[in-house]
Amino acid sequence: MNSKTKNTVLIVDDEPFGRDTLEGLLQKEGYDLLFASNGQETLDITQEHIPDLILLDIMMPGMDGYEVCNRIRNNPKIAEIPILMITALDDKDSLIKGIDAGADDFVSKPFDRAILRQRVKTILKLNRFRKLKEEREKLEEVIQHSDDGFLIINKTGNILYLNSKAKTLLSIPPDLSNYSSFIFSDKLQEQYSLINDELFSGWPELNPEFPIMAVSYNLANYSEFWIKISILKKILSSEDYIIKLSDATNEMVNNRDVWIFHNVISHKLRTPFNFILGGLQLLEQTLPDLNENQKKILNVSLHGAQRYFGNITNILDLISNLNNKKLIGYTKINQLTTVIETVVKEMQIEKCEIKPFTIDEDVMLDLSSDIIELILYKLFDNSKKFHPVNNPNIEVNIAQVKDNIVISLSDDGIQLSAEEHIKIWTPYYQAEEKLTGEVEGPGLGLSYIAQIMLKANGNYRSYNNANDKGITIELSMPLFMES
Repeated sequence: MNSKTKNTVLIVDDEPFGRDTLEGLLQKEGYDLLFASNGQETLDITQEHIPDLILLDIMMPGMDGYEVCNRIRNNPKIAEIPILMITALDDKDSLIKGIDAGADDFVSKPFDRAILRQRVKTILKLNRFRKLKEEREKLEEVIQHSDDGFLIINKTGNILYLNSKAKTLLSIPPDLSNYSSFIFSDKLQEQYSLINDELFSGWPELNPEFPIMAVSYNLANYSEFWIKISILKKILSSEDYIIKLSDATNEMVNNRDVWIFHNVISHKLRTPFNFILGGLQLLEQTLPDLNENQKKILNVSLHGAQRYFGNITNILDLISNLNNKKLIGYTKINQLTTVIETVVKEMQIEKCEIKPFTIDEDVMLDLSSDIIELILYKLFDNSKKFHPVNNPNIEVNIAQVKDNIVISLSDDGIQLSAEEHIKIWTPYYQAEEKLTGEVEGPGLGLSYIAQIMLKANGNYRSYNNANDKGITIELSMPLFMES
């Protein structure tokens, strides 16, 4: 790929004086200058360097300027290069012959220096515009046939442009060309349920680091279709954004298949590990006369087996809780504080402040208290593990947003990168292993919460706190609506 930033001009004249004169006129303009003294040399240099402009003298022995111009125009690789013909002839027939050969402009000898410089600048500017236009047309052609949806939207969310795939994903008729009255978030929510729709509350200040997920369920055949919505970057002006819509169905379904695999493999592993762990414990109790090396080997083996068995048990318990604890049920809002305080006490969290909230006491969450307790247990457990001294200062905020109760848990522990904020919701990812050293556990806590939220039609997200300390986990839980 050509990475040059300056324009390259090829000066063609069989007379050294002519080449020197043009060099003197143009070198102060900052161009990269190339030189040729005959027709064949011109063709060779043009093929190798592909200049942005050719200043071509007509009157040359052998291959004259007309023939050089003709050959350039007949070569697809170099046919689009602008050609400014330099001639001592000013008759009409010569100009027509030059036009027929493919010249873009003419300048006569002796030429006016200011006019020559201006014509070179103008031709180069027009050529740069033509190249940009061609590149944009190529980009639009690629985008139109992309497997992903692409949109350009302004600060108010109006759709300025969208490709064919985006029309399909948003159920916009393919032949519709006037869609500027459509609001992107409205069209999206007509087709999908958003996992973290708070993204759209931030117009025009959007965060490109956090894609959101949206899902559409087909109740007729029990299928689902997921898309990932990513903000690529601001373009053209501070009010316009590029949005990318990607099919994320396989990614989301595969995550759920991981849980199905857990169900099978966990039960298969528990029984043999019971025998291994029981056997090692029996050896420790019945062989008191072991020497120091033997005791050391036995202790290492027993500790490893206990830890490994603990991980397997954690997996089994998490899956059992997810599958057996009923999501169906409700929790009154005035019970929520009691549930939080119970978990704080059991988890031995020393510093936890539940901020006052004003929500009608008749409001009920559409989740059982057992499930809410499990969720809170995992969140507080994570706050302790991610804290440098395992003693976090936690703040809990509760608010009603439309038909949801939003519970936010903020701590003063470590912060995460944008990539880690996405990965912590996937099975087996342990950010703490890289940040605070390996922590025992299978890495299923937040992915477990994510699965509950999806099953309950709730939302989840995480983000770094503004004070550069710790993160906030925000869960949006649906209200119980009496039918």
